[in-house]
Amino acid sequence: MLPAHVGSEIREIYVRGERVCVVYDFVTDTAAGAVWCIELLTVDGGVITEIELLLDRVAFAPVNQALEERAAAGR
Repeated sequence: MLPAHVGSEIREIYVRGERVCVVYDFVTDTAAGAVWCIELLTVDGGVITEIELLLDRVAFAPVNQALEERAAAGR
């Protein structure tokens, strides 16, 4: 995903005990543009021990397609 990633724009952060929820736009240079994502993090002793990524697979499909095309073209 990194070759298509332009930046991330954080919308919200929620914290409840050892769980953190980060809602953000994953901004790409593909036809998808910015894709809304949610990461659920578990923190133990100040260290992230688990990450769950939630996203709309349909909205993210143009990113995957662009990455496949770039790989096939050797970029």
